[in-house]
Amino acid sequence: MWQETIDLPSASPGSYTRLTTWRYGKEGGQKVYIQAALHADEWPGLLMLHHLHAQLEQATIRGEIVIVPYANPIGMRQFLGGYQLGRFDFDYSGNFNRGYLNLGEAALPYLDRDALAAQDTAAQTQTIRSAFKQALDAWQPQLESEHLRKTLQLLSYDADVVIDVHCDAAACAHAFTNERHQETGEALAQSLNLDVLLLEDDPGVIAFDEASASPWWRLERALDLKLPYACFSTTLELRGERDVSETLAQQDAEGVMRFLQHIGIVDGPTLADNNTKVGTPLAGVGRILAPHSGLLDFKVAAGARVCQGDVVANLIDLDDPNATPTPLTATTDGIVYALGRNHLVRPGHVVVQIAGQKAISAGTLAY
Repeated sequence: MWQETIDLPSASPGSYTRLTTWRYGKEGGQKVYIQAALHADEWPGLLMLHHLHAQLEQATIRGEIVIVPYANPIGMRQFLGGYQLGRFDFDYSGNFNRGYLNLGEAALPYLDRDALAAQDTAAQTQTIRSAFKQALDAWQPQLESEHLRKTLQLLSYDADVVIDVHCDAAACAHAFTNERHQETGEALAQSLNLDVLLLEDDPGVIAFDEASASPWWRLERALDLKLPYACFSTTLELRGERDVSETLAQQDAEGVMRFLQHIGIVDGPTLADNNTKVGTPLAGVGRILAPHSGLLDFKVAAGARVCQGDVVANLIDLDDPNATPTPLTATTDGIVYALGRNHLVRPGHVVVQIAGQKAISAGTLAY
């Protein structure tokens, strides 16, 4: 492994912002890009990558693996009242996992449709990635957080596999990927023993995983030309924000290694097909919202299987001690994969999310 540091333009006099990368193997062949803590207050991935590093140091790598052990140094310094708040930028740009350059549009001026049509798949992939690089080089960010977004995309635009490691407030381990890559997503789920794999079509926002994978089919539509879907990208959610332990980190690092072995970038066995498919549509997610303010009393844990109509929480009205608690019920059959962070909630807050098989929504991300 060799380490590189990248200095970002600082927004404040007398301070600096630095991004660190760990690189393994060598350029040429397959490239895998992995980052953690893009939401800087999501910590399980930080420890998992330290355990993964130890395993990669002993591995035979056939290609290049780039790891960004903490992808958001801006959010890592954002503390307020003793609490780290790393999901949203304190400046203007909002959610750190939104607002990436839409390469499916930005790369179009750098591509010639007729020339692409005459190329084989390998040449098309190289040509399109060169256009991605040109588009990113032409982007002129202003905000510090935009410089961070550009840098992360420059590190990952040419990757064959992108793994963006997150966590939820309280959750079982789960992942998001595009439905076009379900087969690879199922292999990731098997490698890490995930019970929930949420399959996106168009999640309605350009999060980092979408920014990495979707340019290929966006360009395909724009150019009316069959193109390879050359980047598998996933958001891997390692349970809840308090699930930081050596045992879980080692377990998850071993799971990521199994996946890297399966795709052939690390020497080792590939997965045997266990014929278990866990993928469910993002449109099948049942989100239960708080109908009024109050205090939540959860009746289920993350990972529980529920049926439509089951009570998953009671909402207690703090203004009226005589009021009967409001039961909140499952809107679909499925697995409770995430619970809300706060027990004290306002109307409209998402308090429980359930992965179901049947489409019941537009299939967009919650926030």
